[in-house]
Amino acid sequence: MHRYITILVFLSSVQQSTTETKVGLLISKSDSYNNALKSLSSYAVQDTNTSVTLVTVEYDDKLQSMVEACCQLVTSGVSAIITKGSSSSTAIQSDILSPLKIPHIAVSATDPFLWTSSREYLVKLASSDFYQSEAIYDLIRHYKWPQISIIATTDSYGLHGILRLDNLLLVDPFTKVKDMVLISGKDCTEGNIKYNLEKVKQSLTTVIVLNVGAKFAKCVLETAHQMGLMGADYVWIVTDAIAAQPENLATTEGNILSIYEGLIGVRPAQDKGVQYKSLKDSYVLNGGKVDDLTSYTILTYDAVGLVATALEEVPQDTSQNLKICSSLSNGWEKGQIVLDAILESSYIGVSGKIYFTNDREKFGPSYDIVNFEDNTFRQVGIWKNGSGLAITSSVLFLGGKKNAPTGVANDLAGRHLRLGSVEERPFMFFATEDCEGNGCWSGMVNDMVERLANELDFTYEYIQPADMKFGAINETTKEWNGMIRDLLDDKTDMIAIDLSTNSARKSAIDYSFPFMDAGIKAVVKGEPGTGNMFFFLTPFDTAVWCMVFAVNFVLVGLICCLGKLSPFGKYGAKLHAVKTCACEECKTKREEMDAKVCSLDGTKKYDCLIEEVEEEDRSTDASLYNSLWLISTGLVGQTSEALPHCLSGRFLVLTWWAFMLITMSMYTANLTASLTLNKLGISLNQVLELLDQDKYKWGVIGSRHPETLLKSHMDSRYSRLVDEGETLEDLNHAFETLRGGYFVFIDESPVLAHELRSDCDIFSVGEESQSFEYAFGLPKGSPYKTLIDTHLLKFREDGFIDILWQKWSAGQSVCSNSALGVSVKFDFDKLAGVLYMLCTGLAISFILFTAEYVYATVRETKQKQEITFWKALKRRIGFIWDDMSSSWRRNAEEQERRKRKLEQNIAIENMAQEITAEISM
Repeated sequence: MHRYITILVFLSSVQQSTTETKVGLLISKSDSYNNALKSLSSYAVQDTNTSVTLVTVEYDDKLQSMVEACCQLVTSGVSAIITKGSSSSTAIQSDILSPLKIPHIAVSATDPFLWTSSREYLVKLASSDFYQSEAIYDLIRHYKWPQISIIATTDSYGLHGILRLDNLLLVDPFTKVKDMVLISGKDCTEGNIKYNLEKVKQSLTTVIVLNVGAKFAKCVLETAHQMGLMGADYVWIVTDAIAAQPENLATTEGNILSIYEGLIGVRPAQDKGVQYKSLKDSYVLNGGKVDDLTSYTILTYDAVGLVATALEEVPQDTSQNLKICSSLSNGWEKGQIVLDAILESSYIGVSGKIYFTNDREKFGPSYDIVNFEDNTFRQVGIWKNGSGLAITSSVLFLGGKKNAPTGVANDLAGRHLRLGSVEERPFMFFATEDCEGNGCWSGMVNDMVERLANELDFTYEYIQPADMKFGAINETTKEWNGMIRDLLDDKTDMIAIDLSTNSARKSAIDYSFPFMDAGIKAVVKGEPGTGNMFFFLTPFDTAVWCMVFAVNFVLVGLICCLGKLSPFGKYGAKLHAVKTCACEECKTKREEMDAKVCSLDGTKKYDCLIEEVEEEDRSTDASLYNSLWLISTGLVGQTSEALPHCLSGRFLVLTWWAFMLITMSMYTANLTASLTLNKLGISLNQVLELLDQDKYKWGVIGSRHPETLLKSHMDSRYSRLVDEGETLEDLNHAFETLRGGYFVFIDESPVLAHELRSDCDIFSVGEESQSFEYAFGLPKGSPYKTLIDTHLLKFREDGFIDILWQKWSAGQSVCSNSALGVSVKFDFDKLAGVLYMLCTGLAISFILFTAEYVYATVRETKQKQEITFWKALKRRIGFIWDDMSSSWRRNAEEQERRKRKLEQNIAIENMAQEITAEISM
C-alpha cells in the first residue's frame, strides 16, 4: 500500500497533559449511524469506570478531510484510535497510523487482504469476508439453487469480498456462477446501473448476491425493482454492508420502502443477551432508537470498552505525546506495549467474548442470517465457523412468498431474442412479397417459435446469415460460416431451424433438446429398364443356390433311408413281418430270399402278418425314386402322392417344407424388388455402389450436415463419396440436377421426403443411414437453454411436433410409392437362421427314428415274452443289415448285369451290321 511520506504537520495548540490517557474515535460525518456511534462510545467509557478520555473527530467524504482528522487525533495524544468505515478508508488510515506506532482498531473493515506487515498496528474486530463468503455459500447450498449471479463493486471491498465465494462455486458440482457483474461503486447513475443489471436480466438468473457498499446498494436495488428484477421469483442476498446497516436503505424522509421486503442478508452475529438488553434499555431511555443498535455500532461500543480496559491494565503511563503526524517521526515508543495489551486481553462485551487470533482477527467468526421484514432485518438463522449453517425460523422471500424460489426463471418475459434462420422447406418458408418482418416466415419451425414466444412471453426477430449457410468449419482456417458464425459473433441469440446435430458443431455451440429424428438418404430418378434373361436368379447369391440344391439331394437320401429303415415304414415293417411270420407262404418267401432268387420288392398281398401292414400303399413307397420326387417338389411348394409312413420321415419332410416356405417367401419378396429396380432401370442397391460404376453421378450440398457426416464416417468409402462426388450450391440446384436424371443426391431424409412428395419417379437408393437429430442451436452457457429444452420436450410429449410435421410435409404427399424397395442378394449370413432350423429338424428326426426302434422292440417283447429287449433289438438290426447287404447290393449287381448285357447286345448288333455289309458287297 502507498505510504504517505509527509502527510501533514500539526502543532498542538494546547499543551497536553503527560499523564492523561486518551482513546480516539474516528468516524465519517456521512455515516448513517454517526450520532449513535458517538453516544454509544461515550456510554462505553462510562461503563468501564476507567480514567480514559474519549476524543472524537469526524471527517467528510474527501480524502484530505480524513487525513487531517486522523492526524488531529494523533497530535491530540490518543493512545489508540478506533475507526468505523470501509476497508478502503481503513487501509489509508492504517498507512498513516502504523508508521507512527499508534494501535488502530478497525470495527467494520472486512477485507481479507487488509492486514500486511506494513500495517502491523492494525487490529480488526470484524471477521474476514472469507468467512462471510462461506456463510453465503452454505446458504445457497441449503436451498439448492442451481445458478446465481454476483454483483460487486470494483473496489477492494467488492472484489475481495466475493473472491472466496467465487472459488467455492467454481468447484461446486451443482451450483454455477452464471454471471459476474463488476460495477464502479462511484457511479450511482441509473444509466450505469441499468446497463449492468441488463446483463443479469438476460442471463435469466433469479438468485443474485449483492456485495457493494451500503449507499451504492440502495441505488442498485431501486433500479433492479424498476427493471422487474425483484419480483416473486427472485432472491437477493445482501452482505454485511447492508444487512448490518439497514438505515442506509432509508429514503431522505427516513422511511424504508416495502420493495425490500424479502431480502436475505448476512451480518456479524449479535449476542442479544443480558448485556445487550441492559445497553438497549439505557440507550432508549436517553432518547436513542433500538434500530441504532446494529452489528457495527455494538462492535464500536465493545471496541471502546476493550481498549479502555486494556489501557487500564498497563502498569506504566500510556499517554501519547507525539507533536507531529509524519512518517519522518520514529513513532510512539510505547505503541507496541499498548498493542500487545489489546491483543492479549480477553473482553466480554455486548457482542460476546472478544479475543484475537495470531492473525490479529477476532476469534470465532459467526454470522446472523437475516431476513428483511416489517422494515427491519430479523434473524432467521446462524452460521458459525466449524458448525456451519442452521436456519432457525421461516423465511419470507421477495413478493411475499413463503416457499423458496427454484432459482431458475420460468419465462423470458421482457426479452427480445434474435433468431438465426434460413429458408429450409418444410421447416421454414420465406416470402418476399406482401409481407414484412416475422410475417414473411412460415413453416414447422416458425409454428414452434410462435408457441415458445407465447408460453415464455418473449419477442423475437429472424436474422438470415450473409452466406445463407447452416454452418460448417473450414478445415484450413478453422473458422465457422453460416448461422453458427453469427451465433458465435453474438449476432443472434439462438438458431431456430432444423439444425442437424454433430460433434463438430457441438464443440462450438450447445444444442437444445432435439425435436425430431432424421438420417441420411440417397435418392435417384427412375429410367427405362433393360432386359435380363436370368433375372430370376438375382434374389440369391450363387453360393445360396448351390446350398439349396445340395440340401435337396441330401434330404432325398435321408428320406429314402428313413422310409426303409424305420420299423414303422412300409418297407421296414414288411421286412420284419417276412422274417418273423410262421405261415407257409412266409417260410417259402424267406427261403427264396435266402437263396437270393427274389426280394421283397414287387411283392403284392400276403394272407399272413404282412397283410396287417400292407394297407393300400405299395412297398415301393420308400424307394429312392419316390423320395427324389417328394423332396424336389418341395422346391416349388408342391408335394407328391408318396409320403413317408414313419413319424421320423414325416417330421423331416415337415421341416423341409417349413425351410422351403421361408426361403420361397424371401425369394419372392426380393424378386419383386429386383423386378421393380429393373423396370425403373435402377441398377443400384446401395449408395456405396456409386464408387464402382460410371452410369450415375452423385453429390451433396457444401457446408451442410450430410457432407460433414459422410466425411466423419469410420468407413473411408463414405468419405470418398464426398471427395469424388459433386458439391452442390443449395437445395434448388440439387433437386434440379436430380430431376435431370442419372444423378444420385444424398441429403437429410425429412427434407427429401417433403421436396419429393410429388415426384413419383424418384426413389431411394438403399436404406436410411447415420441417424441424427434436429435441434435448435444456442451459444455455450446460454441462459435460455433450460427453458427451451423443457418446452421442446413438452412439444414432443404432447404430439405438437407430429401435428406440425403432418401439417407441413407428410400430409401433402401424393405418391403411394414414395420409397423404393431395396433389393439385396441373400447370402449365408442372411439365411443362417433358416439353416439352423433345418439342422434342428434333422436332429429331431434322428431322435424320433431312434425312439421308433425302441418302441417297436419294447412292443415285440411284450407280445413274445420269450425274447428279451436286447435280443429283439439285435434281431431287428440284423434283419436290416442282411437286407442292406443282400437286396440293396443285389439291386446294384442286377443293374450292373443289365448294363453288361446291354453292352453285349449292342456289340452283337454292330457285328451283324458289319457282316451284312460285307455280304452285300
